[in-house]
Amino acid sequence: MTKRGFTLVELLAVLTILGLLALLITPTVFNTVNKFKEEAYEKQVLTIEAAAGDFTSDHLTELPGNFGDTIYITLGDLKAEGYLDKDIKHPKTNAYLPNDALIKIMRKKNDYKVEYVKDSGTLSMNSNIKKNTPTIRLTGDKIMTIRVGSTYAEPGAIAYDASKNNISSGMTKTIKKGTTTVATINTNNGGIYTIYYKITNQNMTQVITRTVVVESNPGVTS
Repeated sequence: MTKRGFTLVELLAVLTILGLLALLITPTVFNTVNKFKEEAYEKQVLTIEAAAGDFTSDHLTELPGNFGDTIYITLGDLKAEGYLDKDIKHPKTNAYLPNDALIKIMRKKNDYKVEYVKDSGTLSMNSNIKKNTPTIRLTGDKIMTIRVGSTYAEPGAIAYDASKNNISSGMTKTIKKGTTTVATINTNNGGIYTIYYKITNQNMTQVITRTVVVESNPGVTS
């Protein structure tokens, strides 16, 4: 009995069917992968917010007490103080989340709400924390509350390289009120300021923040 192979028409039909199946299956696979990555990202956000919640619990007496008051800390803050002990990659980009990514802490009646600010931070600062990463240590309190009309004295910070040499001369400081960069902290009016201390050494960057709350009645809760 002679075996008959596929004809050209039959082969074209098979290829057409395979092509149609690919068109049907590919979007489903793509959407499934994207959904998986999005779920993984949301779990990472929850991990960060849980760490920020622990930070909040440990700093209750230092946080602003008025309803609606908001401060920001960074991912680098949580790492530097041991609230996050590992570097986190974004599932979609496979890049480390920026160390200056922001976490918002807002006063809500008798409690605080923490929220990771998605897509915040500087992409060039998304390297993981390694042994040669420089460190920054704040002088004075991390969260400072002062009265309107008083004088703010900047306590400063000290930066060290991996060998614990003082490299503070290369450190930069940026002050923001909300998301707006300002030149100084204005103590004539109430407001919340975040000071960003940044140091780069051996192509590794670290950022740590200090929050300065200027209010009429420090410590009064709402």
